[in-house]
Amino acid sequence: MIKETIEITGKELKDLLKYVIDNNKNIQEKGDIPAAIEVIGEAGIGKTTIIVDLAKELDLNFVKLNLSQLEELGDLTGLPVKEYKVIKKETKLFKYKTAEGEIKTKEQSKITDEKWVSESELDFYIKSNWGLSGEKRMSYCVPDWIQGKGEGGILLLDDYSRADLRFTQATMELIDRQSYMGWSLPKGWTIVLSSNPDNGNYFVTSMDNAQKTRYISIGLKFNVEAWAEWAEMNSVDSRCINFMLQHPEVIEGDINARSATTFFKSISSIEDFEKESSLIFMLSAGTIGNIAGAIFTQWIVSKQDKMITPQRILLEGSNAQILTELKEVLHDGADYRADIASVIANRICNFTIAYVEKGGSVDQKLISRLEALIVENGLFNIDLKFIIAKKIAGYNRTKFQKLIMIPEVTELLTR
Repeated sequence: MIKETIEITGKELKDLLKYVIDNNKNIQEKGDIPAAIEVIGEAGIGKTTIIVDLAKELDLNFVKLNLSQLEELGDLTGLPVKEYKVIKKETKLFKYKTAEGEIKTKEQSKITDEKWVSESELDFYIKSNWGLSGEKRMSYCVPDWIQGKGEGGILLLDDYSRADLRFTQATMELIDRQSYMGWSLPKGWTIVLSSNPDNGNYFVTSMDNAQKTRYISIGLKFNVEAWAEWAEMNSVDSRCINFMLQHPEVIEGDINARSATTFFKSISSIEDFEKESSLIFMLSAGTIGNIAGAIFTQWIVSKQDKMITPQRILLEGSNAQILTELKEVLHDGADYRADIASVIANRICNFTIAYVEKGGSVDQKLISRLEALIVENGLFNIDLKFIIAKKIAGYNRTKFQKLIMIPEVTELLTR
């Protein structure tokens, strides 16, 4: 059997994981073992970040173990421990008559309880009137990473495809049973594996069909819109978000979203990119490379880093001032900059959502500004207006009810 793996975006992955987690609860209620899911993607693409964010969003317990960095199997499975079966008996005395007519008393016992206990617990049970059954076994104690965790959670086994055979075999046991010789995951936990692709670019272990058929496999691809949403929420330099939206092609080969984000962090304290272009190029060489660095430098030369920020667009100045500034940005002489309009529309949506998520107020000033941006002619075409209205309304219809009720916006959303 050839197992196909499709590639999806970060948003699609999050939606899929939500379904799997919810479905696993139903599966477990019926007495079945929850399904595990493997996320395959290039290094630095955001696999771990998406899963961590989802656990926070769903208020789930979360544990991350990097299998390629663990040295002792006990760090995953718990340490081996000798266990003894102890039993509790109920003893009754009864009288009976022998053939010679003599009355005698006989003791009769039956086992009322039994359990496996560790060697360190044995003395306590013996003193509590439990007896030894004579059976013993080797088991594993509950590992530190799961102790104290309650129901409902995500166990992320990172770098699964780069782990050695001991860990992949132990992982198969966890996936098959949600337990490992003596302990179990709490109810409502989903196991997620993260892997790099077996494409020759990574030192990974190829998985056979016996392993692959035990879990769902899905591929994650880089998507600049999804990255821009994450970057807005995590306060990445506004100028750098604009650059990525304009030049998503720089994320290819050895350059990934992680290295780009590292570069952006390294230049975030520079107020004027143009004055420090030489320094910026040197920093780019050690993160995203000379070619991408040259693209970024040329972007600075063309003054694209001076683009109006979404903070100013939405929260500063008057409606008239902002509309005038935007028209100057979007109309380069007789030409309309549709590419810039698309970037700005994207930033308006993402900034609005991030602003509210971080506690910003949806007051009349914000509603009025959004109305002006959506209704005004000469800024955005009908498709971009629709995207702005739909994304913001879809985020929280209650908070943006006043915006939705504006006739022009209502017409957009129902067209």
